[in-house]
Amino acid sequence: MELTLTVTPSIHEKHDTLDINGYLYVYNRQYQRKTDDNIVFYWICRCEARIQTIFKNNIRIINQKGKPFSINVHSHGPDPQYLQIKKVKQCIKRKSDETNDTTSKIYQESIMSTSVAVASQISKNSTRCLIKRRRIGQACSEPKSINEIAVPKPPNTPNT
Repeated sequence: MELTLTVTPSIHEKHDTLDINGYLYVYNRQYQRKTDDNIVFYWICRCEARIQTIFKNNIRIINQKGKPFSINVHSHGPDPQYLQIKKVKQCIKRKSDETNDTTSKIYQESIMSTSVAVASQISKNSTRCLIKRRRIGQACSEPKSINEIAVPKPPNTPNT
């Protein structure tokens, strides 16, 4: 059985997700093993299934000393669509933090490259609420010095 491991970094610094053939795991913890100095990463699924991985030669592999990966330990089937929805929502959060674009523009840009099935799972209203929650704490700060003020350049005037 071919395993496909994909790590998706989170906007939050410690909650990365690991996708293994449609099963989504969330980062739980890590430790450095004393026997071979490998860093072992612990991941947990929403159904409490667990897996351990190690990072070797810039490749994340299943930890051979831990429990091997098995589909039978899950109480649900794989859900690759859930991962795509999660990626789109992370993109929406990132854009709401980085830009002052309108909710409609962020929503349209985010779902433009996804499938219809994924786009139908993300409503415009939920996107609006998501962006509103992200932007509540972001207030415009007053400049502390004159150097912090950005004055736009005047448009070029034609020479007559």
